Formats: sequence, C-alpha cells, structure tokens
Amino acid sequence: MADINYVGGETRIVVFEELEDLDEIVERGPDWNTIEEIVIRLNRPSCLPNKSAS
Repeated sequence: MADINYVGGETRIVVFEELEDLDEIVERGPDWNTIEEIVIRLNRPSCLPNKSAS
C-alpha cells in the first residue's frame, strides 16, 4: 500500500498487489506534479498469527 501526499494537504491511501501497478495509480491523477511525497508500506495480511494469543 502507499500513502500519496499532495501539495495542499490531501492524502490518498492506495492498495495494490505489485509495485509496478503504482505508476498506473499515480497517472490516473490528480496531477502528478502536485505530489509532495509517496510512502510505500507493506500491507501485511490480517491472517498472520497473533503472538499474544497463545
């Protein structure tokens, strides 16, 4: 997943399967010239074992 932060304070959170898909998401807009920062994070599946549940 990625947080796309735009000038002016708008933030979009996008989820994708492959890193190569991110460019298509950015191209869809808003204008890529207004992007201030893109932060990519691993979106771990919620089905991972919970260590504290033992």
